[in-house]
Amino acid sequence: MDVSDLTFPALGRLSNGILDVLPTAEHLTLNTASGLRGGFYAEYELVDSTGKWFRIVSARKLHGVGPFGGYNLLLGQKIRVELKIEDTQRTASLEDVRSLVLSEFASSSSWQSRDDFGSLQAGIESSRTLAELLQRLARAA
Repeated sequence: MDVSDLTFPALGRLSNGILDVLPTAEHLTLNTASGLRGGFYAEYELVDSTGKWFRIVSARKLHGVGPFGGYNLLLGQKIRVELKIEDTQRTASLEDVRSLVLSEFASSSSWQSRDDFGSLQAGIESSRTLAELLQRLARAA
């Protein structure tokens, strides 16, 4: 499987538990060469808009992105990554994902420092479907 098998927006969870809002496949597959080498995708899980959980099993560099092959003196090389993904055969409910997001909100000052944090949190709490919740997050990203 690859990213074309996912329904976006989606929500990623890094190995350290931090959540990653994924509005599009392009967002998921854009990284840096040092991020790829450093294991950014190791133990990376994600849930798509249909509620299916997936795990990234491998990642490899396809090509640089941007002028000069994606190289930037300060940031290294921006790259496009090819991902191989497996279906974990688990399904997330709306409440499962809402709980993950609200827990992230409570533990991360970067969310709380947003001017629109109150309305974003209210929107997450009032979402009636998983797709609606992930769309609200993606718009806020």
